[in-house]
Amino acid sequence: MLWQHGPVSEDVTAATSAEPDAPLSARVRRSFGDAVQRSHAVQRKVNELRPDTPLLDAGFDLYDRDAGAGGSLLGGALAFRLFLLAVPTLLLVYSGLGFWSYSGSSVPADAGKDLGFSQAILTTMDEVGTQASQGRWLTLLVGLWALLLAMRALIKALRVVHILAWDLERRRSARSLTSVLVGLGVLAGVFLYTLAGSWLRDRTPGGGIAVSFELGLGWSAIWLGVQHLLPRPRGTGWKDLLPGALLFGLAMEALHAATVFYMAGRVSRMSSTYGPLGVAAVMLLWLFVVARSMVGAAMLNATVWDRRRRGLRSISPVDLRAIFGSGRRTATTDEDPPA
Repeated sequence: MLWQHGPVSEDVTAATSAEPDAPLSARVRRSFGDAVQRSHAVQRKVNELRPDTPLLDAGFDLYDRDAGAGGSLLGGALAFRLFLLAVPTLLLVYSGLGFWSYSGSSVPADAGKDLGFSQAILTTMDEVGTQASQGRWLTLLVGLWALLLAMRALIKALRVVHILAWDLERRRSARSLTSVLVGLGVLAGVFLYTLAGSWLRDRTPGGGIAVSFELGLGWSAIWLGVQHLLPRPRGTGWKDLLPGALLFGLAMEALHAATVFYMAGRVSRMSSTYGPLGVAAVMLLWLFVVARSMVGAAMLNATVWDRRRRGLRSISPVDLRAIFGSGRRTATTDEDPPA
C-alpha cells in the first residue's frame, strides 16, 4: 500500500495479491480507501512542513483570508458591477457610431481596419452606426447617466473588497463625485490601452506573443495605480501593492490567451445556438475572472503585508519531494512471501 510506514502486514500483502480475483465492488472500495489514506498522509506532511516553509504557510494564510472574507462571493458581486458598467459603455460607443454615421465620415471604418477588426465586425459597426444615427442624442444622454451610476456602484464595491481584504474599519467616502470622475478617467485609459494593445499585437510577428510580457506589465502598472486610490492601511507604499499588481497583470494576459484560443470560438458557437443569452453568459464568465483577479490581488497584498508586519517571510523554496515522496513505499515486503 502507498504511504504505508513501517513493515507491511501479511494481511495487506495477501489482500493486495488477491486483488485481481476480488469482486469489482471490493476493488473499488479498496482503491478509494487507499486514495483517502494517501490524501491524509499528504495533509499530515503538509501540516508538519508548514511552520518551516514560508511559501506554504503564506499560501494557507492567503486561502484563510480569502475564504474568511468570502472571496468568491465578492468576485461575483464585483463581476456584476463590471457588467453593469459595460452596458452603458457600449451604449456610448453605439451613440458615437451614430454621430460618425450621421457625419458621413469614413473614420470608423478606417480606424477599425487599423485596429485589426475583421470585415464582419466592420459591417456590424456600419449597420449599428446607421441605426444609431436616428436616436444618437437620446442614446448619449441615457448612456452617460447610466455610466455615472454604474461607475459609482463599482467604486463602492471595490472599496468594500479592499476594506474586507485589509480588515479595515468601514468609513464613508467623502469625495464620491471626485472618485467617479477619476474612475471615468481610468476607464477611458483602460479603453485606449486595450485598443493600443490590439493594434500592437496585430502588427507584431507571431500573433503578438512577443509583446505579451510588456502588455502584462502595463496592466500591472494600471492596477497598481488603481490600488493607490482604494482603502489600505496607513504606511503602506507601492511596494506593498506590487504583489497584487503583478498577479493582476498575469491574470489579464492569461485571460487574453484564453479569449484568443478558446472564448472567441465559444462566443461564435453560443451566439448561433443561444443568441444574445449565450454571448451574455460568456461575457459574465470573462468578467468574473477579471473580478476574481481583482479580489485575489487585494487578498495577496494584505496577506504579504501582514506577514511582513509580523516578521514572517512569504517566499522560500518548497521541496515537493518532502511532501509527496517521504515515507512512500510500495505494497511489497523486503522478502518474497513464502510459496
